[in-house]
Amino acid sequence: MNAVLLNIIFQGWPEEVALIFTALAVLGVTSPLKRIVWYGLILTLVIWSIRILSIPFGMHLLATILGLALIVYKETKVSVGVSFFATFIATFLLICSETLVHLVIQKLFGNIGMPQGWSWVIAGWPQILMMIGWGLIIKKFIRPFVLSK
Repeated sequence: MNAVLLNIIFQGWPEEVALIFTALAVLGVTSPLKRIVWYGLILTLVIWSIRILSIPFGMHLLATILGLALIVYKETKVSVGVSFFATFIATFLLICSETLVHLVIQKLFGNIGMPQGWSWVIAGWPQILMMIGWGLIIKKFIRPFVLSK
């Protein structure tokens, strides 16, 4: 299977679904899983389209932030500022999770690159699980605690 297609289906799409779930958890919104999965697919295709083209590498992060803010805004009907707030928190958690996971994997196994196919996909799953964990922790513990104060 093509390495790019492999990354899109098994790493990129689940990562975007986890990112959307976490952003919605920040706002305390529960959305149907089917809708989150479709939004994740759309966001993944936009991001990977940018990555495949010869556009500077960091532009996919800008597309992620704008796309996620639009999804949060559409799904929750909150203000644009609040949707960007939730987006920045979720994106920050993803960046921290990615950094931690890649540092650990690099120390244990050496450098793993995207062309290595399944190794890259497997290396991305701990951060996806961390994002789901962050979303659940925010939804179950942090939001109720903060709102009680």
